[in-house]
Amino acid sequence: MPALGNSPNILEGDRQTFGRLYVSLGGSGIKYVDASAIVTWDGGTGGTGTSWNTAANWNPDTVPPTWAIVTFTDTGLAGGKIISLDANQTINSLDIQSITNFTLGSSAAYTLSLIDLKREDVAGTEATQTLAAPVTLLSNGTWQIDGSAAFVVSGGVAGAFGLTKTGSGELDLGATSYTGDTTVLAGTLKAIAANAILGNLAVGGGTSAAVFDGSGQSNAIANSKNVSVLTNGTVTLGSAENINALIVNGGTFNTNYSYVNGSITMTGGVIGGAGAIYGTHSSITTLASATMAMFNVANNIYNFANSTYNIADGAAVVDLKVNGALLAGGAGYSISKTGAGLMMLTAASSQADANFNVTNGMLLVNNATGSGTGKSAVNVSATTANATLGGTGIIGGVSTYTAANVSLTGSAGFTATLAPGSVDETTGAHIIGTLTVGSATQANNVTFNNFSTLATAISGTTNDRLTINGNLTIVAGATLAITGTPTAASYTLASWTGTRTGTFATLTGVPSGYTIVYNANSITLQQTGAAAPKKNHKAVQSNSLVTATFSNTQIGSDELKKKELIQSR
Repeated sequence: MPALGNSPNILEGDRQTFGRLYVSLGGSGIKYVDASAIVTWDGGTGGTGTSWNTAANWNPDTVPPTWAIVTFTDTGLAGGKIISLDANQTINSLDIQSITNFTLGSSAAYTLSLIDLKREDVAGTEATQTLAAPVTLLSNGTWQIDGSAAFVVSGGVAGAFGLTKTGSGELDLGATSYTGDTTVLAGTLKAIAANAILGNLAVGGGTSAAVFDGSGQSNAIANSKNVSVLTNGTVTLGSAENINALIVNGGTFNTNYSYVNGSITMTGGVIGGAGAIYGTHSSITTLASATMAMFNVANNIYNFANSTYNIADGAAVVDLKVNGALLAGGAGYSISKTGAGLMMLTAASSQADANFNVTNGMLLVNNATGSGTGKSAVNVSATTANATLGGTGIIGGVSTYTAANVSLTGSAGFTATLAPGSVDETTGAHIIGTLTVGSATQANNVTFNNFSTLATAISGTTNDRLTINGNLTIVAGATLAITGTPTAASYTLASWTGTRTGTFATLTGVPSGYTIVYNANSITLQQTGAAAPKKNHKAVQSNSLVTATFSNTQIGSDELKKKELIQSR
């Protein structure tokens, strides 16, 4: 006897040998196959018949027996024909081999029970075909929809089993009550009513494009279900969706104001759309990946709880790029960036007056307007791992954002680093730039505490710069680290508009023939004997006072090894 695997279908030649087969599928139900019962619709004399329950409308002339494989071709089908069931019907599978527009089932009075469904891509252009009768799944079913126009299942699907959509065509699904999980491996599954999906949803993971389209509905997916979007998968939702856990593994999740109240886990892939992500998703995790994960929502990523972005260090240069504003739902909530990977912010935020914490890895703030970290105090705290804040954007500087100050604190063995400049997302090469804190409208301050470092790179006549519209405080034990080879007479490394307290106790990488000069409102790298850029400089530190080496342990070897944000040139 040939192996059947999980397929209820039997080769034509086997029909001569076997009668009814009972195939156990280990917990997914039992598939019954009447191998001798393949029945094809012909519509009876003249092809005018309209009742499933009339024997003369079939070839052979018998109403399809229980567990039959039922086939529809163009024979006996006129455009717009409605075929009524006229009794509850139970079959193994339904196979549509027609391009004709027709409807199966005329009312909700009678149910069609089956396992599998197939609409084949035959010669010509398929018209829309509709299964209007209520359907009951007898086991986990595979519905393969190929061909041109949509195949519409409008009467609902019931049962305690799951459904897998295959084939390159579109399956339109109305409100259902089946409780198993739904998988889309290929083609499109479109929700045409609320609650089209009552179980968990997984889209993609195969070699073909797979799409779930719920954009036209509110609550296309029942509340508190998990959604997984895998490679080659795309999920697009309408408004008011309430999801438990969201997993994006190489796919794309498009939202229009979706609530995610469980965890969010990404391995590459994109979370995007015209709306926003809301919820109590306290854990946002990116796993190590060769491709960048991206938040690309048009509005906010808004969380009503403390949020931890745990960013693993993968082969991608940027592990998570956030193109929407990160927000927490009140002054009592904070955002924390953990994990050894690199996270990049590109949008302005109005994050409330809590904390934005960086405790591991690297955070690049690259917004062009507003404050990339919102109203929050930014704390770079390296207590168990090296932590770096960098970028070419703006922190604070918005009126009333008085708490948006930056503080860096390391510990023995771990360094908290502020490193202006960015990184090329493709090559990982360092990009020279300026990180700005505060503005003329709103002053904000920067404090370097013990075991912290200001790291700046020089490339030819340009260099990284920290611009502070506010006060600069340097506590004993802080380090100024310089990389690169200068070709100009002087470079402004940091500037401030308020006051400066303290100087950097340790200097590394100061080129031979240059000194560090503390001016009234700036710190410069000055060529020995060159004129100072500003008068009334208050202090001078020379490279003769320090060893001109650049130690990975001072800046954070993990960040240096991967990103080259602070790199020796």
